[in-house]
Amino acid sequence: MCGIAGLIQNHAVAPETLAAMRDALRRRGPDAEHIVGWKSRGERNQSEPDVALIHTRLAIMDPRPEADQPFSNDDGSIWICYNGEVYDWQQHANQLKAQGVQFKTHADTEFILRGYEAWGLEGLLPKLRGMFAFAILDWNKREVFLVRDRMGLKPLVYTTANGGLAFGSQVRAVLPAVPREHRQFAPDSIDAYLAHRYIPAPRTIFQNIHRLENGHYLHYRLDTHQLTKHFYWQPHGEAGDWQQELDTAIRIRTVADRPLGVFLSGGIDSSTIACRLKEQG
Repeated sequence: MCGIAGLIQNHAVAPETLAAMRDALRRRGPDAEHIVGWKSRGERNQSEPDVALIHTRLAIMDPRPEADQPFSNDDGSIWICYNGEVYDWQQHANQLKAQGVQFKTHADTEFILRGYEAWGLEGLLPKLRGMFAFAILDWNKREVFLVRDRMGLKPLVYTTANGGLAFGSQVRAVLPAVPREHRQFAPDSIDAYLAHRYIPAPRTIFQNIHRLENGHYLHYRLDTHQLTKHFYWQPHGEAGDWQQELDTAIRIRTVADRPLGVFLSGGIDSSTIACRLKEQG
């Protein structure tokens, strides 16, 4: 679990706003934390940025500082801020390496960035199998993409209440960017919570903060501040060998540079996973 956040405005962002956003994410990523800021034309500027990315890291894959985020391509024109894990990504990375792409780390973070460079977002998304929420800032095309995984396992919320775009892994990370006059509770969200014990996407408890739905991505243009939402995945009903699919799903999720374990709840799902892990040795 890591924390991501970002803020885009048409004026300089107060340093205390970025610090408050970072602090709200600190419990999600105790191993490293970084804020990278730019002026609107793409020049790095930490003191008076109007575009910023924030990351707090829980280091699982390649825990070296070289894999810290926000992470950039070679010339600093494309940046990624990422929370999650993509499974079995090495086979796609090998395709890129065969084409001459040089990797600096052993992290799936870099694979997503290099894959975006090589294939674009539409070509990359079908290759991402896992749980993730990430932002890609492309200074070449002057656009930002916010992406949430197919099943919505990783959270991502956003708002345009500041006149630009702010996003984060949780509502508390976005609130510092929302003017106080726009921090109203949403009565229909409260009603939904009291009725169902949860608030369905795209709602949150606040009127001006929205949850990105699973299987969707946002496209934000830096020059026009235009925001559009796109749907990129839906489940299908193709039949297959369920045991083989389950074994594959378990195998690709047991790759880490940290010790692995299984949470046993006594239910069918966790017991089945433990059983298949034993069969896999």
